[in-house]
Amino acid sequence: MTTTPIAAVTGVSGAQGAAIAAAFRDAGWQLRGLTRGLTRGGAAAPPGIQPVAVPPGDAAALDRALEGASVLAVTLPLDHRRSVREAWLAGLLLAAGRAGVGRVVLNLATRPLPGHERPMALAMRAMEAMALAGPVPAAVLRPTVYMDNLLMPWAIGAAREHGVFAYPVAPDIRIAWMSHRTLGAAALAAATRPEAAGRGFDIAGPEAVTGPEIAAMLGGALGKPVGFATLDPAVLAAGMNAGFGAPVGDDIADLYRHLPIVPDALAGGDGNAALGLAPESFAAWFARQTLAA
Repeated sequence: MTTTPIAAVTGVSGAQGAAIAAAFRDAGWQLRGLTRGLTRGGAAAPPGIQPVAVPPGDAAALDRALEGASVLAVTLPLDHRRSVREAWLAGLLLAAGRAGVGRVVLNLATRPLPGHERPMALAMRAMEAMALAGPVPAAVLRPTVYMDNLLMPWAIGAAREHGVFAYPVAPDIRIAWMSHRTLGAAALAAATRPEAAGRGFDIAGPEAVTGPEIAAMLGGALGKPVGFATLDPAVLAAGMNAGFGAPVGDDIADLYRHLPIVPDALAGGDGNAALGLAPESFAAWFARQTLAA
């Protein structure tokens, strides 16, 4: 008799966690969505997931949520208060060890840039080290930037209303944007490939494009001209702090201020080949969107 494996996934009410859960679900796994209320907002969890409430600090509830799970897939939440995520992750890793989970997959949700010694990058490196040194074999995913962010009002809304795509990079910076669907495929591969244990993977989309090239693609999808403008990171910081709470915006603005020093840091990722990924292209991603005004 074959037993259907169980994956416990955090953040399933958010876009990244939902995409990871959907990849496991579509591969025939049972899904448990661990909810705790750390993130704010987010999309509805995908169907086919058993929601499991794990109140903060409730070790017994966490143990029950992980009982029988083969994989724990963790996406770092959008809460950058100092040490909050580190403490949360430490509790998850210990519980995974107690429950006999076979693999932890940690999605850092973005990529720490080389030479970036600011709080967000330091915290991400520390959490990657925690996972790899934890009681359960772990794999860590370091993604680039998500194509799906273009569906947010600041991107698609501004393109529709003002004919502008604004992003905090210079026009010549190339980034290998990736889709949430690719993230889900990466998480599934990291969970099921034996050789992935104990490693971190830079994952990315298949093509590195500039801001003006994205603006042109948005314009093609909308059927109208769209230009590119470099957004001041300070404006990004203020908007994200207002929406998600400080220091989220400050930390992410720090990343974009550092990117010109390492301009190719988000232009690709050798983790794609290591995980056997065939990442979704921008053309394929745009083809499944309904964006026309």
